[in-house]
Amino acid sequence: MPDTHFDTRALPLDLHDDDVPIFEARFAPRPSLSARGATWLTVALGAAAAVLGSALVAFGAWIALPFVVADVGFALGLLLAHRTRRPRDEHVRVDRGGLQVTRYDHRGRPLSREALPLYGLRLLREEDEEFGLLGLSARRHGTTIPIGRDLPPAERAVLAQAMTRAMAGAGCAPWVSAAPRRCSPSGAMPRPGG
Repeated sequence: MPDTHFDTRALPLDLHDDDVPIFEARFAPRPSLSARGATWLTVALGAAAAVLGSALVAFGAWIALPFVVADVGFALGLLLAHRTRRPRDEHVRVDRGGLQVTRYDHRGRPLSREALPLYGLRLLREEDEEFGLLGLSARRHGTTIPIGRDLPPAERAVLAQAMTRAMAGAGCAPWVSAAPRRCSPSGAMPRPGG
C-alpha cells in the first residue's frame, strides 16, 4: 500500500475559520523495488559479473573484463540512485478557502501548487468498467487540476469518496461528473482527447 493518509476533520466547522481543513490527504506512490528486492538484484548482478569475468579470464579474453566491470558498476550505480531517491508526494487540502493540490519532488521541495475556490467546483471522474477509477480531477471555469494521479484506481476511488463525503458534510458538496473511459482491445490506454 502506498503511504496514504486521509484525514477528515470533525464537522460542522466554524464558517469564519479558513485555516481548519475540511479534508486533507497526503500520499506518495509505492516504490517499484523493495529493499529486499534491491538486495537480491545486487547479489545477482555481482554473481553474474563474477561468473562472466571468470569465464572471460579462463578463455583468455581478459581484455573484455573491464567492460563487464564497468557495465555492472553502472547498473549498481543506477540501482543506488533509484533506492536513495524519494518518490514524489502529493498533498490535497480542502478548507473554506478552496481546494489546494501541492506536489513535491523527490527532495521534498514544492513542484507545483494549484488552487481552486469551492464555489462551482466540479469533480470529474474518469471510470472504466474493468479497471475502475482511472482519473480524478477538479474543474472550475476551464481550469482543471488532476488529483491522485500516482494512486492506483482502487485508492483513487477511496480518495474521491472520502473527499466528496467530507465536503458534503461541510455543506460545500462538489458537483460530481462521471465520464466513462474505455481501454482499447489491446489493453493500451487511449490518449486523452483521442
